Amino acid sequence: MNQTFNQLSNAIADAVAAVASSVVTVHGRRRRGASGVVWATKGAGEGASEGLVVTANHVVEREDNITVVTPAGEERTATLVGRDPAIDVALLRVEQAELTPAQWTDPGDLRVGQLVLAVARPDGTVQAALGALARVGGPWQHRGGGRFDLYLHADVTMYPGYSGGGLLAADGTLAGINSSALARGKNLTIPASTLQKSVDALLAHGHIPRAYLGVGVQTVQIQSGLIPDRDAATALMIMSVEADTPAAQAGLLQGDILYALHEQNLDHVEDLQLLLAEITAPTPVTAQILRGGNRQALTVELTVR
Repeated sequence: MNQTFNQLSNAIADAVAAVASSVVTVHGRRRRGASGVVWATKGAGEGASEGLVVTANHVVEREDNITVVTPAGEERTATLVGRDPAIDVALLRVEQAELTPAQWTDPGDLRVGQLVLAVARPDGTVQAALGALARVGGPWQHRGGGRFDLYLHADVTMYPGYSGGGLLAADGTLAGINSSALARGKNLTIPASTLQKSVDALLAHGHIPRAYLGVGVQTVQIQSGLIPDRDAATALMIMSVEADTPAAQAGLLQGDILYALHEQNLDHVEDLQLLLAEITAPTPVTAQILRGGNRQALTVELTVR
């Protein structure tokens, strides 16, 4: 029994040591550091290279004077490539540093009950906490507007500075990065598949071009027969229209019933949130509405908020 326990303990320590070279310290806020994970590098040859580091957006409070401490203890200046606050991700670029990209896993292959490790480096020294995967959930629409096709909740203690660090699977690869800001009272892991989409968009645009409409809505009952070929008994009433927004410019009014957008039916508020998160702006779409009991179609030029 002691030998088995010792072998397991050593295997866990070896797994942490193997991934530690890809976990860095991020100084982007006052008082204490946080963690980050090396996403990719290029230009390696003489030891120094340019690296991309993913971390949690909420730990990067400033736009400049951001520094990264490498696993070798070298402090390097980092520049902010962009933010994806809707899913709590920030992307940093670090130059002239010895960095090792992490190996990522498909989070969809993980199962509830499997052992996982939160690996972080908030103060320059690698740290780890052991637990089990409590939930593999999704899809989920975050209140900030971000959409997760899949998310992970690990029963792991995330100590201060662990945000931005990685969640290590039993095969020695990382399933994603950890965040303490996505859900109140709960630590969640942003999976590698979601990170990939965010990183690609940030590298291409410097921001996430999510579509913005500019209305406040609530779900309401609609009279049967008002909308042909529609089984749902609910749609969205526009409660407010912000000035100088795509909705205002298209002529949408308070009191309109919005029942479809971009050829997608809207039965609940979440339907609109999910749709806007998936549309790349700017782009024109058609809004199907009821106004005074009559159907109308308005063209809306969605923009980036």
